[in-house]
Amino acid sequence: MRHLPLALLAGFSLAFAGPAQVGTGIGWTKNPSPSFSIIKAFNSVPAVQGTGDVRHVSHAKLSNNGPGVWTTAVTAKDLMFFGGNSASVGIMIGIYNPSAGTFMATMEGQNLNSALDDMRCTLSPDGLWAMLERSDGNVYLASRAAVGTQFNAPVTVSGFGSLTDVYPNLGQVGGQWKCFYSDGTSIVMQDIDLAGATLTGSPQVVANAIQPGAVPISPTPVIGPDGDVEALWMSEVVVPRTSPFIGDADPCWHNDLDPTTPGVIQIQRTDYQCCGSLAGGYVNFSHDINPSWHVMHGEGAWMTGDSTPIGGTADIMTAAIHKNPGSPLFSALLFGLGHGPAVSIPPFQGKFALSGMSSLSVAFSTTGVEGIATIAFPIPNNPQLQGLSLALQCAVLNFTQGTTVFTKTAWLHMK
Repeated sequence: MRHLPLALLAGFSLAFAGPAQVGTGIGWTKNPSPSFSIIKAFNSVPAVQGTGDVRHVSHAKLSNNGPGVWTTAVTAKDLMFFGGNSASVGIMIGIYNPSAGTFMATMEGQNLNSALDDMRCTLSPDGLWAMLERSDGNVYLASRAAVGTQFNAPVTVSGFGSLTDVYPNLGQVGGQWKCFYSDGTSIVMQDIDLAGATLTGSPQVVANAIQPGAVPISPTPVIGPDGDVEALWMSEVVVPRTSPFIGDADPCWHNDLDPTTPGVIQIQRTDYQCCGSLAGGYVNFSHDINPSWHVMHGEGAWMTGDSTPIGGTADIMTAAIHKNPGSPLFSALLFGLGHGPAVSIPPFQGKFALSGMSSLSVAFSTTGVEGIATIAFPIPNNPQLQGLSLALQCAVLNFTQGTTVFTKTAWLHMK
């Protein structure tokens, strides 16, 4: 990764300049804590009452979802009323409204279940595909003709060889469907023939472990405004989970698909947290801690960068909590030459982490309840920019509510 020379960047100053750093993660406005809004949808099952045991969540904003609503796949135990059984782990799909704290179970996922453990179900960004793993060691893929309908019975995906526990997920890069998964050492992406349910080509490493000896797992593609995967929300295992309440996994960000870009540990604990997803500024993941697995719910601000050819268009997105829909939620896009030490700047929540900061910024806004704002701008067709990168961060301002927060950092790579 190279950075823009100062001669090309009139308007940049050396304020906050310092040693190269990895940036910072989500600007929390509400630290993660246990949530029971999802488990309430099926807690009539006696074995589930008071425990939860939700092991994986996957959110997708689909064409049939109203304002502030996502479609969510949940992996949990005791789903006999939703196509599962009382003896194994199963899958349920429902409609999730995180701002209202509601989850309405549907029967869309009942055909994804079997007599085995059906695990780690993820939904494609268009909602027409679901991937999952079973306790037979195989990966499965299911399709449906339209969102809001039941998935067909899943079929085995070929191409994983002897790999197991791969945590598969789908996303597009340059219009090509990719499967993102863990190969036990790194996170890789690989072309996939969805109609034929087979991996094609060769896997490409897109993220490595941040902590020495850790194993990256559970990649959740973060989709930019152009439909491409721009980042990964995931976890890495420091101590393997060998039994309930034993193990250490830490949620983290990887801000692009370049394995040489350092990732950011988002939450550092000594217990097992993984297998989550994003619904705008709402963040969910599972937590294996006494008395059982449960869902964690956090709120904060994050952003995506972009990887754009010179002469092309950069698309940037922010997501934050917006509890005053109809009033503007402003994002100020800040540019830097790199990432600096993460520092607190009251009254902003989150931390600022740019170095060599430009005196220029770009403002954009949204009035939607999702709190998702986007901006696009052209990249000059200048060969001197090719292969260079800018560090990005946004300040999100809600003047109606009187809140200000820094997002996570990101990169703009010019190809």
